[in-house]
Amino acid sequence: MQVLMLTLTRSIKAIANVLLMLLVVWIMFAILGIQLFQGRFYYCSGTDDKYSYSTERECNVARGSWTTYYFNFDNFWASSSSLIAISSLNNWEDQMYAAIDSNGVNQGPRFYSTPVYSLYFIVFIAITAFFYLNFLVGVLFLYFQKT
Repeated sequence: MQVLMLTLTRSIKAIANVLLMLLVVWIMFAILGIQLFQGRFYYCSGTDDKYSYSTERECNVARGSWTTYYFNFDNFWASSSSLIAISSLNNWEDQMYAAIDSNGVNQGPRFYSTPVYSLYFIVFIAITAFFYLNFLVGVLFLYFQKT
């Protein structure tokens, strides 16, 4: 137990550096997400099919409600919270499919209209969830061996 505590206290500076690098990568992906997806996550709720109505006017005529998904990329804070949810790997596919179905700014979804947006989510997960986690474990292992 003493060796473990000693390892953790000695590796705090290195862990802080890894977390700082991770924060910079998250900020870059949040800004990129805003550039790619801002205003694209709208759909017509309260109707049978969210793909049937592509504008707010059509949705209102059908007595639906023009809403945005809970996780969206309309501003920095919404983008950051979306990325936190994605990095948890819990239902990240729903956000990816919403991006793939996004049709345009302030337009409703169209089924599988932009599949290239899936690369954003796959690259983000590969970099943050896998690479940085392994990097963090590697730093801890290195300091554990030194102790």
